[in-house]
Amino acid sequence: MNDSFRQSLREKARAIAIGPPPDPWREVARIAVGGLEGVGFAQGSDLLLVLSSRGRGVFDARSAERIARDHSQAEADWQRLEAEGIGPLQAQVVRMAGIGGGGLTTSTHDGWRVELAAPDWPEQNVFLVEPYSMLFDPRPGRAGKAHKLISASALIACGFSPSGRCFIVATSSDIAFFARSSA
Repeated sequence: MNDSFRQSLREKARAIAIGPPPDPWREVARIAVGGLEGVGFAQGSDLLLVLSSRGRGVFDARSAERIARDHSQAEADWQRLEAEGIGPLQAQVVRMAGIGGGGLTTSTHDGWRVELAAPDWPEQNVFLVEPYSMLFDPRPGRAGKAHKLISASALIACGFSPSGRCFIVATSSDIAFFARSSA
């Protein structure tokens, strides 16, 4: 990739303003989480396990409601990228993404995607890309349908729940919850 092409991609990423997500998505809430270390969706659900330096929590990612909390020191197996759940996830092992690696699902069954671009590293931009579109469409006269949601220098993870009905963006200090509007 030549330098002029890379520079044009950086300029395109910078030119997209941060704004709200497109329909049918809405931002539900941003929740402060000090010392956030990792997040993971329970298999087959919209429940999010959150690990921080202050313990573990479980959130319903569609409403951002915290439904369980444990103040004991959270421990994850960062070699396996797993942690044990609490509350409704008690005795379940949840795949994690966070400071030890891993990742969340970045697309839905109907084509929505979250993508990252970092034209001004270490700042990372999180984009929601519409189905059948590209972050940067290379075809002349075609603009990608990408929406910049967040710019953060301490991104931990971002991605969709297994159902594809919600997604999160987690930084070292907070989690932004997004969900499809009820129809």
